[in-house]
Amino acid sequence: MSDFAISIPIFLCLSAAALVALFAHRRLPERHRDDETNVIVRLVAAIFVTLSALVVGLLLNSSKNAFDAIDRNFHAFSTQIILLDRTLRIYGPETAAARKGLEQYVVRALDGTWTRDGQEQLVEDPEAERLLEAVATSIRALKPVDDDHVDLKRQAQERLRKAIELRWDIIGHWDGNLPPPLVVVLVAWLSLVFAGFGYRAPPNGTIVASVLAAALLIAGAIHLILDMDAPFGGSIRISPAPLEKALEHIRR
Repeated sequence: MSDFAISIPIFLCLSAAALVALFAHRRLPERHRDDETNVIVRLVAAIFVTLSALVVGLLLNSSKNAFDAIDRNFHAFSTQIILLDRTLRIYGPETAAARKGLEQYVVRALDGTWTRDGQEQLVEDPEAERLLEAVATSIRALKPVDDDHVDLKRQAQERLRKAIELRWDIIGHWDGNLPPPLVVVLVAWLSLVFAGFGYRAPPNGTIVASVLAAALLIAGAIHLILDMDAPFGGSIRISPAPLEKALEHIRR
């Protein structure tokens, strides 16, 4: 489900909670509209305002930390690809097959991650896995002729191993880490807060416009948080530039 498919219902829930309370207030019995009831409603809303602010801060911090961690891993992954190609190039022309396979993998990774024209993203791509395994097989098949080439082969295998580890770490965080129940609870709290705002508020156009604007902005903020938690899709995404630079390096 896309983040927009989540944020739109959030906007509707918050708006409905406030507007229902706003227009239903006059229909309530008198004992439900006295000053004491109003004070308690406001106090309850204030409690959940505080709790909601804490949870939003927690979600934002968690999303930002996860985004930064994956971005660092992606840069490290791209660096390992460049260093692997450099090592293979230094080894000699015997590594042509391995370097070609590495180039094909990078192209596949770019096309499958940063898709165009609504194409589906390839997460655990079997073809990409096959290309990496072919690179590993080509490296294992190398026959070093001296100690320098033995060391270069060892370096290439180590860099490939690190790249594969980083790749699987990135795949493991592909869909984000925010627990959906926490988002549901947050929306429930915010709906209660908006109902408290609508309770006993004057039913005029200014109030309705303010409530709708607030609901829209909060839904937008939650959308951005969820968007950041899925760093390879949506409007806030990790740039493909590091891997594109790696591809340029391979093709030199």
